[in-house]
Amino acid sequence: ASQRRWCGCMGLRWLSLCSRGLSLPSHATSLTLGRMRATGVTDESWETVVQLRAKKIASERVLAAEAHRLAEMQAFLRRRTMEEDEHNERAGEVVEALQTCRDERLDHEVNVEILVPIKQGSLEVQHTNDFEPEYSLARLIPASVVHDLNAQILQLGQVRVDHMTSIMELKKSIHTLEWQHEYFDMLATDLAAKLKDVQLMRVTR
Repeated sequence: ASQRRWCGCMGLRWLSLCSRGLSLPSHATSLTLGRMRATGVTDESWETVVQLRAKKIASERVLAAEAHRLAEMQAFLRRRTMEEDEHNERAGEVVEALQTCRDERLDHEVNVEILVPIKQGSLEVQHTNDFEPEYSLARLIPASVVHDLNAQILQLGQVRVDHMTSIMELKKSIHTLEWQHEYFDMLATDLAAKLKDVQLMRVTR
């Protein structure tokens, strides 16, 4: 029984070494298998155990190879993912730089610095310092727009002047009527006094 337990332990240790990929030569394998065979084990059972051990070793080797292949594939996928992220980042930078160039080109095409001669008195820009004028907030307006606006202002001003003139004429007519009313009152008072004097006058022969 003790020999059987010893053989069983040796068999497990040997199977563990084989499962780790530490295989032995063929003559050593057959010799080791013969030594590890327990007493009382039939040839058929022992052949079954040997076949199962061989299948287990083969499956573990295939599994180790597949695991190694999977690790290589995962490492390859990580590298490709990192490269894709780098390419996407570079593509984003290129797109941003392209948009910046387009904006600058449009700005150069639209915001063109030109010299505009303006007559004296046509410039209406307030400066805090006359020696250093600031035209960043200035706007260039066509003369026709200014003329039209001035015409509207003159028209509205003329309407107001006409309204004020009509009010003045109305007040003048009211004052004239009030003066005439006072004049006729005074004239009536004077005539009444004269009539009274005539009535009180004595007639002599």
